[in-house]
Amino acid sequence: MDTEITHAADRDRYVLTVDGSPVGKALYTDDGATRTFVHTEVDPQFGGHGLGTQLVAFAVADARAAGKSVDATCPLVAAYLLKNPA
Repeated sequence: MDTEITHAADRDRYVLTVDGSPVGKALYTDDGATRTFVHTEVDPQFGGHGLGTQLVAFAVADARAAGKSVDATCPLVAAYLLKNPA
């Protein structure tokens, strides 16, 4: 299984692909220096492989590398942030 995560900044999302097909996304809004993650989903057929966590980890790290503080209304991202504070 070949996975890739890309930042589609023009669409305010991070996209997870498996073998070239999109299977997940993390949606966000930017408000100045804060990036708020509002929704994350992974196709159910790919559940249980840790892909959601990989997607969130990449997205959070990318936002922080861009100098953004990170907030979440998405439960998956909020749980990740509790376990991985800045």
